[in-house]
Amino acid sequence: MPFPTVALAGGSGLIGTPILRALAANPTLKITLLVRATSPLVADPPADTTVVVVDFDSPASLAAALTGISAVVSALPLPALHHQTALIAAAATAGVRRFIISEYGCDPHNAHLGALPPFSAKVAAFNALRAQDLGALSWTSIACGPFLDFTLPQGFLGVDPARGEATVYGDGESVVSTTTLADVAQAVVGVLTAPDEALGRNEVVYVESMKITQNLLVRLARRVWPERELVVRSADVDELEAQAWRDIEEGGEAAGRGFVAFYWLAMWKPANYYGCDFGEKHKSREVGIQGMDEEALGMMWKNLLEEKKE
Repeated sequence: MPFPTVALAGGSGLIGTPILRALAANPTLKITLLVRATSPLVADPPADTTVVVVDFDSPASLAAALTGISAVVSALPLPALHHQTALIAAAATAGVRRFIISEYGCDPHNAHLGALPPFSAKVAAFNALRAQDLGALSWTSIACGPFLDFTLPQGFLGVDPARGEATVYGDGESVVSTTTLADVAQAVVGVLTAPDEALGRNEVVYVESMKITQNLLVRLARRVWPERELVVRSADVDELEAQAWRDIEEGGEAAGRGFVAFYWLAMWKPANYYGCDFGEKHKSREVGIQGMDEEALGMMWKNLLEEKKE
């Protein structure tokens, strides 16, 4: 087993929760949770895990907690991402051999992605990591695209059967690699338990559950809910981009709208401009992701909307 002892930071967040669930379910891994004193995991930790309260601003506190750890998984959310630098340094000091960074998005190697506000901090952190001399510590970044089962029921991908409306950008044929939260967690476990430790060493591991387009989602919505009218509105990607920058410049609530719009721009700008289609370079099967077809996607979508109503 390449990495039998794993420390997880950010285990109670959107992506941290399924990662923790998947790590804890693997009997070959010994899990340590790095938490603040106020974390809900202090009072209610999963079975067979060790909770260590740390000061994320203290390299000494972090290094002490990482003694004997072979791999660190960072699931720190964007507001806490600044703590990752100290965590990486502490991991190198403590002799950790692998660090999975908090990325879980589009392709950090893409030359354009870092210019967009939602992605700038993570791309900057990724580039800073690659520039460091980490000694024996190697790193892994997992690129997974949008979280499919999180974004789909919210209508975030532009098609909202619950409201009977869809906004399709351009020709609707831009391809996006998407991954469910459970499959992202499986990718983490797959990297840590791979027989060959070289998997993910100092590289981006691209994964996906399914490639989608907006046109595919429109067709699927009409097939799954034939009784519902779905009004489709066409929208211009260039206008989306221009308005997003205007909103950011205005500030306040408008800036929040602009921030969200940049996620749509990253997905739907033509010619894979922001690298959200991973093509055939993904290693989904190598890390244990089986993927899904349209039928499975439709069933999942229907179930998610039913759960949302409850």
